[in-house]
Amino acid sequence: MTHFNGFNTALLLGGSAPGYSSGQTLEALERTAREVLIPQGYAIDWSGMSYQEHLVGQQSVFVFAFGLLMVFLVLAFQYESWTVPLAVILAVPFGVFGAVSAVWVRG
Repeated sequence: MTHFNGFNTALLLGGSAPGYSSGQTLEALERTAREVLIPQGYAIDWSGMSYQEHLVGQQSVFVFAFGLLMVFLVLAFQYESWTVPLAVILAVPFGVFGAVSAVWVRG
């Protein structure tokens, strides 16, 4: 008998289909559980990597913004200016856009 948090459980293992992210897979599984399992009195819970991914959710946007702020502050400290780091940070997307455009033009 398998137990999780003191309850009898059924272990469900699965993987994402090609072309789908793990977040999309977890969302589809949760949607299916809400439609099928929960009305019958069952509950769903996550463990392992699924739990961690469900826990952090959309925090990557905040982490990216915090990282960008830290890069800006380090560059401001290095150049002793508030305007030069902006030019440096804004040059990176233009460089990436130029590289992607060149690859796209060449096929």
